[in-house]
Amino acid sequence: MEEFVGEYSVNFSAKNRILIPAPLRGKLGTNLIVSTHNENWLEIYPLNYWKKFGLHLSKLSSLRSDLKDYYRLLYSQLLLVELDQQGRFILTEKMIANLNLDVESSLLKLTIVGVGEYIEIWQSEKWEIKKEFLEKNLPGISERLAFMLEQNNK
Repeated sequence: MEEFVGEYSVNFSAKNRILIPAPLRGKLGTNLIVSTHNENWLEIYPLNYWKKFGLHLSKLSSLRSDLKDYYRLLYSQLLLVELDQQGRFILTEKMIANLNLDVESSLLKLTIVGVGEYIEIWQSEKWEIKKEFLEKNLPGISERLAFMLEQNNK
């Protein structure tokens, strides 16, 4: 499966629709899973990826009650959406609240970020703040990641 990469600026329309950029649409497909369990951003997964992930997660969750609770909460925060012929979908009230969007604003900018196996949708100002934080802390994050990879290879 191809990975999602890059950063795309999109508009949030008055009809509560968002257009997925053409370079991402082919990889996503038309049926998507939207996760609203994070504050300030949405995670969008191709349905076929989510089915595989969900199968693995359900096997794990049957082993422990705390994992079953996580599974229960996670699935309660998912929404199934379908892209229209132009590659758009309507943001539900739950998605709009999760992104803290002011629907009365005439034009809102959103940023779509490729994150490997999925994409994220952010309010552009919040993405810039998050990106600045990540860039500032990248050396420490990189060191921890290198350590974890090293430990994993032993």
